[in-house]
Amino acid sequence: MSDHATTSASEATAQESFVVGDRAEVTSGFSEFIVDSLPQAGSRAGSGNVAAHFLTVLRQLPLCLAESDDNAPALKKMAEIIGRVGKLDCLAWFERAQDGLSSRPEVYFPDKVLDLGHELAETAGAASSRMTETCGVSRDGTSWIVVASPVTGVPAAGGCLAGAFQIGRETPAWLAGQIELAALILGHSLTDRNRIAAEQELAAAAAIIDLASRLERASTFSQACQILADEMSRHTGCPQVAIGTLDSESGSCHLRACSGDLRTTLDTVERSSLEAALDEIVIRNERTVWPPESETQRLGLMTHRRLVEDGIATCVIGSPLRNRDGSVYGAWLFPGDSTLVESQATSRFILACEYRLAETLELVKRAQRPAWKRTLDQILKTAGGSPRRTATFATVMIAGLLAIPLPHNVSGKCELQPVTRRFIAAPFAGTLDKTLVEPGDVVVANQLLARMDDREIKLEVAGADAEHHRAAKERDTHLAKQDIASAQLARYEMERLQLRQRLLTHRSENLEIRTPIPGLVIAGDLKRSEGIPLATGDTLFEIAPIDRMVVEVAIPETDIAFVATGQEVSVVLEGFRGDSLTGQLIRVHPRSEMKDDEHVFIGEVEFDNPDGRLLPGMHGGASIDSGLEPLGWIIFHRPYEAFLFWMGW
Repeated sequence: MSDHATTSASEATAQESFVVGDRAEVTSGFSEFIVDSLPQAGSRAGSGNVAAHFLTVLRQLPLCLAESDDNAPALKKMAEIIGRVGKLDCLAWFERAQDGLSSRPEVYFPDKVLDLGHELAETAGAASSRMTETCGVSRDGTSWIVVASPVTGVPAAGGCLAGAFQIGRETPAWLAGQIELAALILGHSLTDRNRIAAEQELAAAAAIIDLASRLERASTFSQACQILADEMSRHTGCPQVAIGTLDSESGSCHLRACSGDLRTTLDTVERSSLEAALDEIVIRNERTVWPPESETQRLGLMTHRRLVEDGIATCVIGSPLRNRDGSVYGAWLFPGDSTLVESQATSRFILACEYRLAETLELVKRAQRPAWKRTLDQILKTAGGSPRRTATFATVMIAGLLAIPLPHNVSGKCELQPVTRRFIAAPFAGTLDKTLVEPGDVVVANQLLARMDDREIKLEVAGADAEHHRAAKERDTHLAKQDIASAQLARYEMERLQLRQRLLTHRSENLEIRTPIPGLVIAGDLKRSEGIPLATGDTLFEIAPIDRMVVEVAIPETDIAFVATGQEVSVVLEGFRGDSLTGQLIRVHPRSEMKDDEHVFIGEVEFDNPDGRLLPGMHGGASIDSGLEPLGWIIFHRPYEAFLFWMGW
C-alpha cells in the first residue's frame, strides 16, 4: 500500500469514526491514541513513529513547564510542542475559580488567530474532573476537533486544558491523548509549584520566627537593628541592607544599622543619601523600586535614583516598616542588582517580615534599660553570692564613689558694671537750657553734653558792674573828704565786687557742660527737664568707657571660706546664655553687703569688651572653681554644717 493510500484511508477512518457536531467521551486517552494509531501505521515503521511522537511530547512538555514559574510562557511552549504532532490551531487554559472555571481563559495560537472561544469554553465546561471531553466543530469549510481535559493534580488550583485541532489523518483518540498528557503533566507541575511555594512559605515563616527571637535577645536597640540588617542581607542575598527608624522629635528617619560593605565604608555623604532615601520611603508609605515599575513613579523616587547614579547599587528596593495598626515605625532599604527585583520570593519574604519584625524592634526599644541600669545589673551580677556579700560589695562601691574627687564650685549671682565711670553734675545753680545727648550715645572726650541758660548770669554780671562802679565813687568821695576809714571800707567793697565779677565771668564762660572722658552715656535723659532750675551738684549724666568691664559676683557668706583671689570664674549672662566668659577673680571686697535679703561678699572679675556687646547692668550667674573635693563632702558638707549650727557647736 502506498503512502498516499494510507493517508486517504486514515482520513476516511478519522471521518467515519468522528462525526462533526457529535460529542463523545474518551475515558483513557493514553491507551486509545496508542492502540488506535498502531493499526493505522500499517507497519513496524508506523509504530516507531508513534512511539517517537509519544517520547517527544513526554520529554519536552515537562521541560517547558520547568523553565518558568509563570503559566503564560509555559503554555505557549506547550502549544508549540503539541502543534508538532497535530495540526493544533488553538490551546486554551481555563483556571478553576470558586464558582467554576474562569470565563476569561488564557488562549495561545501557534499559527493564526482563531475565534473558537465559545466551543472551547463549552467543551471545557463539559469535561468532568476525571473524563476527557471531545467535540467536533465545522466552520467555513474547515473542521476541527476540540478536546478538553481536566487538570486534577491540584483541585484547588487546577482547571481545564482545551485544544482545537484541524481534522487530518490523526485520530480523535490520538489528539485527545496529546491534550490529556499535557493536562496530566501540567497538573503535576502545579502540584510541584504549590508544594515548593508552601515549603518556601514555611521556610520564610521559620526564618521570621528565628529572626524575631534573635532580635528579642538583643541587649540594646542598636544591636537589634544590626542583627536585623545582617540577617536580612543573608536571607535575601542582598549584599547591603540599611535600616532606619523614625525620630519622635524631628519626625525624620534616622539610619540605625547597615550591613555588608556599608558598615565600614559609609561616609557622611553616603549616610545622608541613605537617610534621604529612607525618608522618601516613609513619606510615600509604600513599596518603592528603582528602576521604577511605571513612569508615574519616576518623579517621586529622586533619592533612589541618586543612589544608583552614585554607584552604590544598580537596583534599589525600599519598604516601610509598619506596626499592626498600620502606623509607620521606620523603613529599610535594599541596594543590590537586577536579580533582587526579579525574585518574587525575595519580595514576598520582605513583605512578610514587615509587620512582625517592626513590632519586635519596637518592643526591644521599649524594653531597653538605660545605660546606668545595665551597668549596675552587670556589677551586681559580677558580685553575686550571699546577701551579706552583696551588701558589703555595695557599701564598698558607695564609699569608693563618695571618695572620688570632683570639682567644687561656688555659685552666685553676678552683675556687669564698667571698670571706670564718671558722674557729670551741674557746676552751679541755674536753668538747664539744652541737652544734646541721650542714654546709649557714644561720646568722645570734651564733647558737649548740655548747655546752661545764660540770661540770669548776664543780669547778675550787669548788677555786679553797677555795684562796683558805685563803690568806686564812694571811695573817691571819702578820699576827697579825708575820711580815711570810710574810704577803706569802700575799697573793701570794691574788692568783693571784683571777686563777684570774676565768679560770674567764669560761670558765663562755662555755661557748656562737657564730658571729661570718652565712653557711653549710661544715664541722663534730660530732654523733658529743659528749662527746669538746677541746684549745684545735681547729677546730669553718667559716662563710662565700655572697652573693659567688671563682673561683680555675689559670693554667699557661707562659701566665702572657699574663695580666694586668682581662682577661675565662669560667667554666663542672661543675654548670652549660649556663651560663657572665663576669667580670674582679681579682688574680693572685705566687707559684706546685703543683697536680696542675704549677706554676700562682692568679688570682681574683669573682661575685655572690644566689640561692645557687654553692656552695664547685665545679670547672670557665676561659678567659681574652688578646687577638687571628695564627692561625699560636696554632697553632705552643707547638711553637716547646718546640723552643727543647730546644735550650737
